[in-house]
Amino acid sequence: MVLSTTPWPPYVGPTLPEHGATGAVVAAALRAAGRTLSPLYRGAVPVEDGVAADDEVDGIFPVYATRARERACLMSSQIGSSPLGLAERADAPLAWSRLEDLSAYTVGVVRYYANSDSFDRLVNRGVIKVVRAETDTENLANLIAGTVDAAIIDRNVLEWLLTRDPALREDAALVRFHPRPVAERPLYICFRTDDRGRRARDALEAGLGRIDAPLITAEWFRRHMASY
Repeated sequence: MVLSTTPWPPYVGPTLPEHGATGAVVAAALRAAGRTLSPLYRGAVPVEDGVAADDEVDGIFPVYATRARERACLMSSQIGSSPLGLAERADAPLAWSRLEDLSAYTVGVVRYYANSDSFDRLVNRGVIKVVRAETDTENLANLIAGTVDAAIIDRNVLEWLLTRDPALREDAALVRFHPRPVAERPLYICFRTDDRGRRARDALEAGLGRIDAPLITAEWFRRHMASY
């Protein structure tokens, strides 16, 4: 099964063991259904457009669900979970209790990424000012440079990049994850909406029913998050 994806360590990546924590779950589910995962690594694209326009792939993973994506995709059952929040500079902590309070700041986002429905709605209304980066690494570099006051990011992605990305490691002590979460976002596969997509989703769902996805994820993090 060919699934398009963008490197997003530790969840998915071409150099990660088992293609990452979420890659391991998907691969295990497909093995249980007699199929094989073939990730196709590409740059980020709008999920709503990419799955329909790309005849090479059965779907895109991992994705957050949005209303637009639910219209454009056949969504799988949950394949993982993403703790979404805000990275801040340690010497300039954010003061916020509601998302509306972020109107006092400029927040870094990654182009084509969904965040939370509430956050994205405030961005679209102009309540929250944003600077768009092409990657999480660029987004964090903007935070370190002071171009933005915060960067919206998954907590595990932040930890992985600060400890492993050569462009960020030297300044890792300058950044921390704000203790107030933005959202806990389930992860899914967005499948094509044609017969091919339905067959692919059916195979995945059959396999997910035969594995313990949370245990596979926890074991991946235990084995690789600290040592890789």
